[in-house]
Amino acid sequence: MLAINTTYITDHQGKTISAVVPINDFKKMIEIIEDYENLKDLQLYEEAKKDKAPAEPMEIVFDRIEKKRKHNAEG
Repeated sequence: MLAINTTYITDHQGKTISAVVPINDFKKMIEIIEDYENLKDLQLYEEAKKDKAPAEPMEIVFDRIEKKRKHNAEG
């Protein structure tokens, strides 16, 4: 578990409104978040590989999206 030395800032009523985290702790938190996001991306990739549906080339998909955008913009 990451131990974070956090300082809390409160308003005049004592309600916590902000937190100040030392930069090294902040960097470690960002690293953990990025690792988690990379893991989720890998899980989605592995899940997509299991799908046996035929894949379409990216250019065809982008063309279809662009045509829909133009059609929707026209009204």
